[in-house]
Amino acid sequence: MAFVTAYMIPILCALLPMMGLAQKPDLTGAWDGFLVSEGKLAPRGGSWFWKMNLNSDGKFHFHMENHVMMNVVEDADGTYVVSGPKLKLSGKAKSYFDDGYKHSTENRSYSQTLDLRKGLLWGSLAGAEAQAQKMEIVFSRPGQVLSIPQNDIPLQMKPSDSQALNLALKVESKYGTLSAYSDLGTLQTAGADGHVSSKFATMFRRPDQFSFRLLGTGKRPEMEISLKGGQVKLRKGSNSKSEPSITQAFVEVSEEAGEGGFLAASLLMPRLLQSNPISTMRQVLWKGEQTWKGKKYAVIQATNLPGSEIEYWIDPSTFLISRIRHSDDTQRNSLDFAIQANL
Repeated sequence: MAFVTAYMIPILCALLPMMGLAQKPDLTGAWDGFLVSEGKLAPRGGSWFWKMNLNSDGKFHFHMENHVMMNVVEDADGTYVVSGPKLKLSGKAKSYFDDGYKHSTENRSYSQTLDLRKGLLWGSLAGAEAQAQKMEIVFSRPGQVLSIPQNDIPLQMKPSDSQALNLALKVESKYGTLSAYSDLGTLQTAGADGHVSSKFATMFRRPDQFSFRLLGTGKRPEMEISLKGGQVKLRKGSNSKSEPSITQAFVEVSEEAGEGGFLAASLLMPRLLQSNPISTMRQVLWKGEQTWKGKKYAVIQATNLPGSEIEYWIDPSTFLISRIRHSDDTQRNSLDFAIQANL
């Protein structure tokens, strides 16, 4: 009888899927999304990402951001069902869009079907352009190595410097361990609208008490973002409203504040904003030591797209950023910080 039982096990295992009794794959936990175009993995940096979390109670949360050429942020919540190799998501989504000319917020129903293939979840993207370029989204476990060819042709860029990357990681580590931080600074913008100068102030106390205030000028409204106890509020002039996430609040003011407030927040609260803004950029280069106001700074340059570079001037004694210079085809931004921090 034992021989017959052992002999039958492989046969039973083969029959179970046909009988509908096969064990469902365990897909619970975190997943990171990547873009695949015409079978090749698209370049990924700190300017865009997808994240998904599947809870054991059958609920999911999806978060997407894109800050290349425009700002798009979407959050979706709902339930999921695993049926064979397919994962079906359904729920509600809220998305924010800003292309520099107009911005809008949309609430809509959300549905997506992903196929499980070799430990990865694959899905298609809607739209004629996505279909023409055979664009897909693939989700993998955090840290999982993807055996998909990388598409490096569109961006002919030098590889990052190890010296610059190591310095960027030290900067991120330092900000991530500060118990308190505050700064006063100046934002200067030069572009088609002329030259605009504004003052800004940041305040942070761990774990999640944060505020960023941009003082108004004739061409720029006063704005303030505040976070306390998980509640996010955004004020523009005399108008104040609650926001679903601090990320969406910063997206709404990014056209005015540039990298100022968002950079400090993302360095101080990387898990909350799901971002390491410098080390994950596609190219990080060492620009040497430079002197500003009689003091020497270590300077690195980071970019995701050629023609849009950001310089970070770092105090080598504290690993805190004292100056940012950002330029692209349309304007030049400069931010200077006077910092106080608990080191």
